[in-house]
Amino acid sequence: MVCFGDEDRRKLHEDGCLELHGWPHWEVFSMVEGYHRRLSAQVVSLLEAKKPWKDEDQRPGTAAAWEVSREMEGGVYVSAVHPSVNDQCEETGPRFYVSIIEAAIRRGPAPRLPPALEELVWPRLKDRREPWITELGWTLVPPGSDPQTLHVDILSSEEEPPRPRRSVGRFHHLLWKCDGGPCTTKVVCTGFTEGTVEDWHYEVQRQVRSPKLILDSEMLHCGASTPKRWTSTLTVQLCSTSGWRALHCAGRASQDALWYVWPMEAQVKGTPEMWAPGAKVEALWEDGFWYAAKRGAWTPGLRSVSAVMTPIVFFGKTRIHPLQGSFYPTFGLEQNLMKMMRHL
Repeated sequence: MVCFGDEDRRKLHEDGCLELHGWPHWEVFSMVEGYHRRLSAQVVSLLEAKKPWKDEDQRPGTAAAWEVSREMEGGVYVSAVHPSVNDQCEETGPRFYVSIIEAAIRRGPAPRLPPALEELVWPRLKDRREPWITELGWTLVPPGSDPQTLHVDILSSEEEPPRPRRSVGRFHHLLWKCDGGPCTTKVVCTGFTEGTVEDWHYEVQRQVRSPKLILDSEMLHCGASTPKRWTSTLTVQLCSTSGWRALHCAGRASQDALWYVWPMEAQVKGTPEMWAPGAKVEALWEDGFWYAAKRGAWTPGLRSVSAVMTPIVFFGKTRIHPLQGSFYPTFGLEQNLMKMMRHL
């Protein structure tokens, strides 16, 4: 049985990084590993066929990733991520990410984290109520790549962003190697800079060596240089309840990206009647705040939560459009509706 202590929580939420030698079994880990075994070689072959990976005014590999995505099936997409750079911070080549999150969405809500992991990443009960998976898949790095540019995965576009990170992390990346080897990510502990990178950050970065890693997505980090072969790191990115609200403001995520997030099974107490048409609830709307509302009629077979949300009538308020990121396609509309509503 894997347990985590106070020092583990301190390292994760204060330093932004926790190296581990093991963690509890979770079905999502197994799912990512299964997709990786089946598809990684195919994606590498397709990318190799798209060389040279040169793109004007775009990240290296952007066009190749787009073309490969069009050839993949079953909700699998490839993107070009932060590139490799040399000592002068000049881009020297692409790095790719294979996302299976759309394929995962089709399965229904994601299973909850094991209790030990859940208490580690979300020490506050309120952050466990409505969590999400916002990234799922693996990195693909070409042979002999230089280190990746230092970056954060989630940052604000505003000088004084609303809902800033405080003492507890809200976006966490779980990383591990498919072959059980050590992770090679480089981290700048406590580097919560909203993406600002200075020369001295490169001097204090350190490379992790553990087979499993949890890092705060708002902390500076990068991939290390690679050997003369393609390499991969498997990843799951988690978003807490507080993070979900922050993600919808200050440019932290595009509206397009918010279509591709995977809700985790909700911790909803009470009978189904609590969510019946006419029930008094609160609804989360585009400004990131909750408002008193009345549950609208439920129509089976609808393919968009937006259609379900439309009948909600605000008490004494003008109706506004619901949160874009909460438009959830094709499955579990009753459960997903609960993601946007809480009972009064």
